[in-house]
Amino acid sequence: LDDLCMADRWMLTRLAHTSAHLENAMSEYRFNAMADALYDLMWRDFCDWYLEAIKPTVASSPQQQHVLLTVMDAMLRLLHPVCPYVTEVIWEHVRDLGPRGVPGLILEDGDCLAQSRWPLIDSNIACETSIADTQWLQRLVAEIRRIRSENEIPSKAEVGLLTAGDQLKMATCELALLTNMCRVDRVKDIQDCTTGSINFTLDGHKYAIDASGSVDPEAERARLQARLDDLTKRIAGLNGRLSNAAYVEKAPAHLVEETRSQLATAEADHTATTAALEAIT
Repeated sequence: LDDLCMADRWMLTRLAHTSAHLENAMSEYRFNAMADALYDLMWRDFCDWYLEAIKPTVASSPQQQHVLLTVMDAMLRLLHPVCPYVTEVIWEHVRDLGPRGVPGLILEDGDCLAQSRWPLIDSNIACETSIADTQWLQRLVAEIRRIRSENEIPSKAEVGLLTAGDQLKMATCELALLTNMCRVDRVKDIQDCTTGSINFTLDGHKYAIDASGSVDPEAERARLQARLDDLTKRIAGLNGRLSNAAYVEKAPAHLVEETRSQLATAEADHTATTAALEAIT
């Protein structure tokens, strides 16, 4: 498992989490929760993210192909109580592709899917780091797509991503995914940022998009100013909440701490956005 890439570890982790959630929901006859969990796993996780994430590498990686086959088999077993006829037909083809299973995930065969066992998943298969890292990557892809759309960067135009520290290392490792999902063809240190780059912040960290002349400076200035105005209002609102003694004293401690965390993030984003605006003014 330690040799698997982040996308594979994340998908196996989501599979483990969903399996545990389904078992709990079924034991309590909460079929709506079961259906919601299956939808999230199949559509949002597997189709919308995982398949897109592995497109650049799966054709040349037998290891990743095996993980993909294993995940497909396991998901069909989880879906079987809800749509048995569809899953039974598909499973026949998946079974013909060869052995399935990875360390910590056992898929015992039967003569048909209805007679096969529920996936046996060890809790150790879950990698919580992969969840946090993938959530960061999903937010980064969404932000790059938004910037491309707002600045009318041609869909086929390749751009560079600039950042620093751990974010630079992780983005470099996931360059193939970024290229596939948002046409980022290079990752560089933000110290190499050039005039005209589009600056943005994510979780308090600085990033920039090098669009090499594809961006209108006036439009980018207006976008940054609008974001700065929104952040100023957000900071004022959070400060107002925290300066209210009744809120701080009576609200649950975790909510107060969450508000402080939101304020710190907003202030960091405000500082970085101000710097980005000044860089193009």
